[in-house]
Amino acid sequence: MSSCKKFINVRWFEAAKQNNAQYIVNNKHMCIKAVDERMTNYSQNIYNGFTALHYAVIFGNIKIINLLAEEILITTKSQFEHVLNNKEAICPRHQSVLSLAIIFKRQNLFGEIMKILNDDKKLFNKFLTLVDAEKKNFMYYSLLTGYGIQLLLNPVFTQQHIIKVLNMKPNPIIFFCESDLSGLAQLIELQNAYPDVFDEMILKTVDHDNIMTVAKRQFEGCGQYFEIIRSMCLQAFQRQVLNKNSRKIVEQFTDGKSMSELFGVRI
Repeated sequence: MSSCKKFINVRWFEAAKQNNAQYIVNNKHMCIKAVDERMTNYSQNIYNGFTALHYAVIFGNIKIINLLAEEILITTKSQFEHVLNNKEAICPRHQSVLSLAIIFKRQNLFGEIMKILNDDKKLFNKFLTLVDAEKKNFMYYSLLTGYGIQLLLNPVFTQQHIIKVLNMKPNPIIFFCESDLSGLAQLIELQNAYPDVFDEMILKTVDHDNIMTVAKRQFEGCGQYFEIIRSMCLQAFQRQVLNKNSRKIVEQFTDGKSMSELFGVRI
């Protein structure tokens, strides 16, 4: 890369930070999708592996975000440190723009990011496959930073979005179960807000028995909390079986008990 190109790139990234829309427009044809190759320097807000869109997100510059829609699927190339839940944490590489907005508490950007994704169904579906280097998606960071299920209750998320998000891989229910009691409370809130979606998620997840395994590990010694999760799952199964759906999945889960024994109903 020539020194001129390096100079342009540095100014490009700084323009995204400073909300300099005119510079972005004038140089977009040369610098779009460029990645910052400078060493990370937290005091100067330099992050190795960031694009201009990433900088626009962490600085909350809506105007720049709308000019850089072509970078929406690009993830960060390096890990970085940030305070999460009042603790210094390492954020793995491959963070999506929505994960960055969540991590840096830029709630006002959720709608702008969703507007870009709403314009193209294939783009949105691709976006939902993005996970970081530790296989965590934006729902994990939403729970970790305190947004939790409230992220999905934001008006920018339609019912169709919510269904797709809640069926992402890794399954968000696992993140809720791996969390503390606040995660459990949000799991209950999720069930109350979207019972049909919750039921569908439960049935998909239980194929490999992940929910109960995680719940047992997380709430070992706290039987009452494990029983809450178990009860929620069984209620979901009951609704599905009564609707004549997924009987085989339910029977695999019931340790040989009949549906009548399990639910106290005749099926």
